[in-house]
Formats: sequence, structure tokens, C-alpha cells
Amino acid sequence: MTGRSCSRSTFLPFALPDTDETEIDEIAEAVRSGWVTTGPKTRQFEQEFAANVGAKHAVAVNSCTAAMHLARSRWYNRPQNPDYLMEAQTMIWHSEKQARLDWLRKSELAGTLTAGEQTELNELVAALEADEADRLAPAVARMREEQEALRGRLRALQAENEELARLLNQLELLAADARGWLAQFEQRHTLIRETYTRLTGEVLVPSVSS
Repeated sequence: MTGRSCSRSTFLPFALPDTDETEIDEIAEAVRSGWVTTGPKTRQFEQEFAANVGAKHAVAVNSCTAAMHLARSRWYNRPQNPDYLMEAQTMIWHSEKQARLDWLRKSELAGTLTAGEQTELNELVAALEADEADRLAPAVARMREEQEALRGRLRALQAENEELARLLNQLELLAADARGWLAQFEQRHTLIRETYTRLTGEVLVPSVSS
């Protein structure tokens, strides 16, 4: 450790724009025209974008959240598609923000965070946790549904096994009864033969059918 500060000497921008003079001229032309929102440039962009992607129409909006809301409204109004799924909010995250988070965490471990940086770190962590919870919620719900379905299947198998066990038990009882009947038959048959021999002096031989 050299004890040197890890802070930047220049401001770390949120996101650097990638523009050239052509785009700057287009922006200047739009500003000079008096249209800074949904004016002729927006219509031109919509038409060129629609032609580029092969769509009949295109609508420019100010954010991904607005685009999702518009798509949801359009989808909702279709009677053949009454159900839809979408995230509650969108989140901007990129390499610069990740680098900022990593630096804030390192500074926190080093004990050099200022109060403002601590607040910034807390907000970043809270945003990550909220986004993660939103993304994990459907997966957790599916896992719970699958778990409940598995439990139901196991209960059904257990019930089937119990029914099979009862049937096997009844079969064993029937076999035991049959063995008991056969033993009684043999005893009575032997008594009849012995009685016949004692009374007639002849041995009773069972006939064999051809």
C-alpha cells in the first residue's frame, strides 16, 4: 500500500454519448426549427425506422418504460391475447455504473467513503436488490408451483401404493383362506377313506378321469 488516493482527478460521466458532426448538425437543425419534442424530425425517424425493420408503422417514445407501457396497452386491447407479462420498472445498468459500484465497495472496505458516497452506494445496492427481486420473483413462483405439483404427484403415488398394498394384503388373505380350505378338504377326505376301509374292509381308491 502506497497510501495514494484512488479518487479521480476528473469527473466520471454517467454515459458518454457517441455522436459525430452529422448528428450534431441534425440536432442543431431541430432546435432551430422550434420543434424539440415530437416534431418533423421525430416523424422522419419513425418512417425511416419502420422502413428499416419492415414494419407498417413505428412510434417514437422517450424511454423503454414508455415503450413497454404502449406495448402493454396495445396488447391488452386485443381480445385474443388478454394476458401479458411485463416488468414493473426498467433499470439502466452498464459497465461504468458497475465500475462505480465496485469502487464504492472497495472504498467502504477501506473506510474512506464520504457521507455522500455512502448514500450513493446504498442507493445502488438498493436498486440492484430491487431489480434482482423483480427478476427472481417469477422464477421463485415457478419453483413453488413445480414443488407443489411434485408434492401432489408424490401424494398420488403414495395413495396408489397404499391401494396396491391393500390389494396385495387382500390377495394374501384369500390365499391363506384357500390353503385353509384345502387343508380341511384333505382332512375330511382322509377321514372318509379311513371310515370306508374300516366298514367295508376295502381301500377306497380315487378314480382317475381320462
